[in-house]
Amino acid sequence: MLTPGTVLQNRYRIGSLLGQGGMGAVYRAWDTRLEVSVALKEMISQPGLAQHVLAQLRQQFHQEAKVLARLTHPNLVRVTDFFEQAGNAYLVMDFVEGENLHKIIEQRGALPEEDVLDWANQLLHALAHCHSQGVFHRDVKPQNVIINPNGQATLVDFGLVKLWDPHDPRTKTAMRGMGTPEYAPPEQYSTQAWSTDGRSDLYGLGATMYHALTGQAPLTATDRMADPDHFVPLRQWRSRVSSQTEAAILRAMELQRDQRFQNAQEMAAALAGQAVAAPPKRNRTKMMPGARAATPHRRKRAWGWVLALLLLSVLLGGGGLLWWMGQQGQGPLVALLPPTATATPTTAPTSTPTTAPAQTPSPLPPTSTSTPAPRPTRTRTPTPTLTPTPDNRATALQGAGIFAAPNSNSQVMGGVSEGDQILVLGRSAYGDWFYVQDDQEVKGFSYAPRFEWAGDFESLPVIESTAAPAPTPVAPPAPSGGPLELDLWPLDGYCKSGISHREVYMGARGGNGVFTYYWDNEIKCGPTTSGDCTFEVISAGGATPGTGKVVSGDGQVVEKGLYVPSVDCSN
Repeated sequence: MLTPGTVLQNRYRIGSLLGQGGMGAVYRAWDTRLEVSVALKEMISQPGLAQHVLAQLRQQFHQEAKVLARLTHPNLVRVTDFFEQAGNAYLVMDFVEGENLHKIIEQRGALPEEDVLDWANQLLHALAHCHSQGVFHRDVKPQNVIINPNGQATLVDFGLVKLWDPHDPRTKTAMRGMGTPEYAPPEQYSTQAWSTDGRSDLYGLGATMYHALTGQAPLTATDRMADPDHFVPLRQWRSRVSSQTEAAILRAMELQRDQRFQNAQEMAAALAGQAVAAPPKRNRTKMMPGARAATPHRRKRAWGWVLALLLLSVLLGGGGLLWWMGQQGQGPLVALLPPTATATPTTAPTSTPTTAPAQTPSPLPPTSTSTPAPRPTRTRTPTPTLTPTPDNRATALQGAGIFAAPNSNSQVMGGVSEGDQILVLGRSAYGDWFYVQDDQEVKGFSYAPRFEWAGDFESLPVIESTAAPAPTPVAPPAPSGGPLELDLWPLDGYCKSGISHREVYMGARGGNGVFTYYWDNEIKCGPTTSGDCTFEVISAGGATPGTGKVVSGDGQVVEKGLYVPSVDCSN
């Protein structure tokens, strides 16, 4: 903890502590050279983390600084400096005068529609600029919106920032976290970094507008999935809000990504009363691509939906790194994918911004351009020479990773998005894993149930992995951090050949920070320092009862039962 009066870099004099979270603290400081107030963010190392994990965290922190420094927009906080001193890393930003929107709502209740629409329009311009540079915020909420006395809205706290490269569906860097449950869309609960995109930010903004216009925080996505009828439309809280505004907000808050606006420009147009493209026909079985796969669990006897819904009341206490609002948060670390000596060719020089994939939108007012950092490249697994046939193309039913070994804990080589095609070259000796090649000739193992394929799995040649599964980084035993807690709930799912595939989320807090996750006494993840684990439960029909368990390195154990509802595959 820095004390008031401390001077860093012979320039920044610490004033007061503005906020602190699990991985960062933010101070108000005085820039003695420019004679202005600044916000200074300090990276706080979590005790017990391995040295290589700390090194990755520092690299991510530095990457965040470089990316945000290139985002120049009047409605985004500006990063002005980054430095390291005495083994700690620091980020310097403009100090934004004003009040965060959450406090304004607490003080005044439901806010005038005209004001909320004005702020939303400003924030959509800011998000459009971020998304055009391949940067996604992933924690848009009232606490992260500062309103200054002149009515200017500023989006702050990129602690969960994610960078997207359309040529490589892995994050270049991510301070991964769930966001805040009331404002986080379903796909953000996935363990795969590429499961979110710009539409996830639009969900957060829609939920923020809902809160501002009603004075009531919206239901979490998990509660809405458990009981859709429990969600109260905006105008039932406040009838004076226009039907045009309500319709735009509810579309932004759709649980299925493809039902939302496809970009910030569309949402801004709809809020302004302009015509926008209608969403595609609703698909009730796909809401959340890209969650980590695990070995299918045996089917158990069916139980009714009613019992399942009774158990869907657990909420995730999320949040990202803090800037200066003072809210608490946590953001588990996802390791960077290290660059390798073999560069993946790009279609433009590295000095040219890499933009996120999008439709051609109606233009918003022009914004400054910026240059993201070069994306990491991939290491390719040596494999036997195999000859693909025209029948060997499989289509991804949802996002899927490509791994160095038939094990989701092994090195991530790449990944595919929903609808992408890959070549199936073989299969694993054990388990349901294809050996595949993507369109950039990256080869590895991918979980077969995530693909639509007409071939015969058993007739595929068996490919032995030449790469040992990468060990999960485990911190050395540390003193207990308090009572162990477990979150457990079902997420979204999909159907394949009439079989339900439902994802289940487990999250742990407390203990000594080293967790092993079990489902019906079968290890699913760990030992690991990650605070979450996602896997699949497969069923031919009806709910599947099971027991989730987490064991921390200090010996604490917590168990919870869960009825996992099956996906309706009758349509």
